[in-house]
Amino acid sequence: MTEQRLGLRIIRYDPETYDSSETREYEVPTRDSLTLLDALVSIHEEQDSSLAIRYSCRGGFCGACGVQVNGLPVLACRTRVSSLDCNGSPVEIAPLQNHPVIRDLVADFDPTFLTLGAGEPWIQSDEGSPGSGMDSDMTQEEVDRLGRSQACISCGLCDAAVPHAHVSAGFVGPAALVREFRLAADVRDGSDRDRLERVNTSGGIWDCDPDNSWDDACPVGIDPANKIELLREASIANKIGGRKRVESETAA
Repeated sequence: MTEQRLGLRIIRYDPETYDSSETREYEVPTRDSLTLLDALVSIHEEQDSSLAIRYSCRGGFCGACGVQVNGLPVLACRTRVSSLDCNGSPVEIAPLQNHPVIRDLVADFDPTFLTLGAGEPWIQSDEGSPGSGMDSDMTQEEVDRLGRSQACISCGLCDAAVPHAHVSAGFVGPAALVREFRLAADVRDGSDRDRLERVNTSGGIWDCDPDNSWDDACPVGIDPANKIELLREASIANKIGGRKRVESETAA
């Protein structure tokens, strides 16, 4: 029986060697259990040790192995090679979009982490607010309000799904806004109004068009677009922001 093989066209970039990226092609055998990460590791170990890749847990929990596959952001460890057959054409593998590239498929997450950190991503208790603080009990209803937002692994896939034009215009990205939602919706946090005011500033919830592609990219089912819509609703309800109000003031 002839061994089934899949072609991978990998975007390579080494800032110490090349002024721009280049493309190199490889082939890997396919089998049902083989993941894209398995294939990339085998290329690194058996075909080209110069290929730079990033991974850690290999189980979809750390979010380190994100790449673009034919333009779509995925976790390499959760993507089966057998699902990538493109009618005989090589599958294009590139580093995550909207992230600086360190080398080959390794994206730089420092800007993302700085953005997340700027939102003060920790519970801030308010002694004047009953039920706030880390030691407070939460009802099941209060836990359910958080939805899947607390499952975020900071993989950057939702940010990579955002059109480049929005990023260039200063949009902070869905990952940072999901983190703000997760804390603003937490009954133990006493700074929810401050968080809503922060997401209503430039680059926040009104400087994007929430898209289902962000939800499709999320490997843990958070639905970032829905969380941004909830932040908009909460902002309007608290008379903090709103696109119609801003537009009417500008028109005046």
